[in-house]
Amino acid sequence: MLLHPIGNSDETERCHAPRMLTLKHHFPSAATSTLFENHLPTAASDGCRWFGIGIKTLSLKNRVTVEALRTLLANRHPIGNELLATYPEAAIEKPLPLLTEVMMTMPRKLSKLVATDERIFAAHCRASSAAMRDLELFAATPVWDGRFPLCEVTFNVVAAAFDYSFIHLGTEILQSRYLLFNLTFHENEEEWRFLDTAEMVDVSWRVNENYLSYLAAELRGLGHEVTEKILYAFESSDRSLIKRLS
Repeated sequence: MLLHPIGNSDETERCHAPRMLTLKHHFPSAATSTLFENHLPTAASDGCRWFGIGIKTLSLKNRVTVEALRTLLANRHPIGNELLATYPEAAIEKPLPLLTEVMMTMPRKLSKLVATDERIFAAHCRASSAAMRDLELFAATPVWDGRFPLCEVTFNVVAAAFDYSFIHLGTEILQSRYLLFNLTFHENEEEWRFLDTAEMVDVSWRVNENYLSYLAAELRGLGHEVTEKILYAFESSDRSLIKRLS
């Protein structure tokens, strides 16, 4: 269940709140294909795991492989290789995204403490997974009623997820990345459909706040005196607040 917004829910304040969660759509192109051909082997070897309720329908229980990722990108079953989603091509006015990338980033200044307390990164991983489960509740699919598409919520995604770090401006950034394939299972019709992420984008600001709420709760469970507002301050304030986690 989604949590209430942190502090004042004023829209202006919301726009200036730090964003730990970002979504990016990748559309079919030569550049995108090259990017993921180079990226997928790294993802599969870097503790990649399956995520989403939809993976149960695909019977994805084993470890993530490059072959399975490529097969899903091609809209085919990673085990039987059969075509998964079909749609009326005449009704599609814009190209469908190849996949949607969701990134959940730990607050930068908090990332510095992982070197002294590895449990903090594990807390981030649990918080990001919980927030992603909230986001999954808004997965939907376009359904065509004549010439006009409707949006039906399906509550499930098929994704590959992995946690990694990178250096940005001299600081190690810790991030969880979720690759949402353009697939969702329509239970009433018992068939695979293409994923509509419009509702997910609309609630991303609240799921962003959920992540900080979950992370704050995880850190309090580790004995750190921290609140959601302190985590906001980690990103929005110029002065260091790391001392508050001592």
